[in-house]
Amino acid sequence: MRPLIILSACFLSLSLSLFCNAEPHNSRTFVNASQLNQHQTMCWYDDKRYSEGALISVDTFNLLCGAKNPNQTNSALMWLKLNEQGKVIYPNRPKKITVK
Repeated sequence: MRPLIILSACFLSLSLSLFCNAEPHNSRTFVNASQLNQHQTMCWYDDKRYSEGALISVDTFNLLCGAKNPNQTNSALMWLKLNEQGKVIYPNRPKKITVK
């Protein structure tokens, strides 16, 4: 009886390994956590990474991947809109809030 149980267990494990050979599913990584850091050194658009100075055209306007703070050399990057002359339009900074 014991050899029959061992033989059935081997047959069962062999048949399961053959039938369970599943195809790997296509997975999509949106953001790799190892690539995130305090200062973003890239811009993202349509699940693609762009480096500083990259130009893309979206609908009727152009975007430039540039420094968030132009006065800092190691500033985080963001998409900046360009005007008709090709100059960067920086977003308006909020006024400072003082609490009394």
